[in-house]
Amino acid sequence: MPNCLVLSTSGNPDSNSRRMAQVAFDWLKRNGAVKTEWLDISKLGLPLCDADVCYNDPATQKVSGSIEAADGIIMATPIYNYD
Repeated sequence: MPNCLVLSTSGNPDSNSRRMAQVAFDWLKRNGAVKTEWLDISKLGLPLCDADVCYNDPATQKVSGSIEAADGIIMATPIYNYD
C-alpha cells in the first residue's frame, strides 16, 4: 500500500493551510487506499537550521524519515500577504 505524508508547515495555531491539510488527511484516511501519516511541524520543536548540528536533532530526523518513507507528499504551506 502506498504511503502518503500530509505535512502542515504553518506556525500559526489558527492556520487556514493547516485546516486544508487536515481536510486532505481526513479524506485520505476515510478513503483507505493509502497509508497516511500526519506531521505538523509547529508541534515538533524543530531547531533552527545551523547548517550542520540541526540534522542530528531527533525532531529533524523524524521529519527526514517520514519524507523518505513517503511515496507522495501533500505539503500545506501558508501564504502571507499573498506573496
